[in-house]
Amino acid sequence: MPRDRKYEPVALGQDEADYEDYRDKEPTTKQDHLSAWLLDKTGLTFSTKKEEAAFADGVRLTVSLHKHYQRSPENHERHEAEQEARAAGADDRKAVAEEKRALRVAARAERDAEKAARRPSEPDTNGAAAPKRRGRPARPVAEDEPVPTPKRRGRPPRAAAPAAEPEAAPKRRGRPAATASAPVSPGEGGTRRPPRRRATAGAGAGI
Repeated sequence: MPRDRKYEPVALGQDEADYEDYRDKEPTTKQDHLSAWLLDKTGLTFSTKKEEAAFADGVRLTVSLHKHYQRSPENHERHEAEQEARAAGADDRKAVAEEKRALRVAARAERDAEKAARRPSEPDTNGAAAPKRRGRPARPVAEDEPVPTPKRRGRPPRAAAPAAEPEAAPKRRGRPAATASAPVSPGEGGTRRPPRRRATAGAGAGI
């Protein structure tokens, strides 16, 4: 959006100001104060009074003719030339940026093509790309070569335990148990005596 110009330009040679009259004019109080203020704030020093007077004269002319300079066709021509230079520079920068972007796109497409050529993918029966198999490629097997038994993963099966032997009777500590025998009567030639009868009280008294 163009800015509104504070000072409208005037045609060359139609300015009503007489610039030569400003050469010998006396400085105003504001111009003298501005010159002293600039020397104080900037720290400028001059070796002679003539040089200092020339600086003060330049400040006086600048303050007096600044508004005329703003309206001058020379100033507007300079301003338009700067705008055209900036626009041309912007166009050049845009063209350079587009060229770099095109180079990046072309380089990316070339890299993708090289990757696709190095790793081609074979489609399966459904048209989808076959999954890649990791590891070494399978060794071709001859027709007369026996097919090895596939290895069983995991722990080997545990061997069957042998048949358990009958357990022996536990040994008994101490003397062996006496075998029971049938009673032997005295008349059968046995040596066992008959049991003694206990004397009764009446039999002892009759003796």
